[in-house]
Amino acid sequence: VPLLFVIWKATLLNERILILNLANEYVSKINSLCHMIKLMSPSLLNLFTIGISDLDSMRDLLTSNGYIACTNDTLLELKPEIYDKLIKVELGQISIIDNKGAPVKATPNELELLNNKNITNYKSLTEPISWTQFFWDELYLFTTAGYLKPSYHNTPIQEGTFPLTNVFESKTKTLHNALETILLTKEFDELTDDTIYIHPSDLKSLQLDCFSSQDFDFVVKLSKKWFNKNVEVSGFSDYLSIAC
Repeated sequence: VPLLFVIWKATLLNERILILNLANEYVSKINSLCHMIKLMSPSLLNLFTIGISDLDSMRDLLTSNGYIACTNDTLLELKPEIYDKLIKVELGQISIIDNKGAPVKATPNELELLNNKNITNYKSLTEPISWTQFFWDELYLFTTAGYLKPSYHNTPIQEGTFPLTNVFESKTKTLHNALETILLTKEFDELTDDTIYIHPSDLKSLQLDCFSSQDFDFVVKLSKKWFNKNVEVSGFSDYLSIAC
């Protein structure tokens, strides 16, 4: 479940998403996953099932446009030029890698959105918290005896109250509006470059992880895609205001 947030961010960037089905009995679940991904981003092309024999005829589609496709052809994993994210579905296990072979996991912020009883089941699919967040968490625990948490922590989504597709639709609207507001209110130095500098604490209003380099990179790419703005996330001293 936490990896759905990784997939959601990939759809917003119009990335090429390939699902490698190594467990053929999960066909119906994979079809449901494809349907959900398509709902997250209707602009993604649905290429359905592809194989190594399709590469020549579909190379233009596979190398230029955002898409969602399924395969059980393990040779396609060795073709990183045709995908941005590879979702590997195995017996009792799901994982995501990028086209450099690096694992992609959910952020601690996204893990907190799940119901507390399920968190321990998904920790292997989540990045470890940063030392900076660990410091703030421990400081709050010590100074408030656990009664208060820093403001960057999330309230879990109540499962079953509304469909996940509604959750992601709401998050997309919030993200778009908040990012647009941030970019309009930030200034850049026209004498040096056209880069807009935002702080880690700004990611709180975007409902993203203030400590995750993955989300920093996501904001940079999304700002360019949605608003054609060059953005850099910087300001270590800003961490003093994150916990407030």
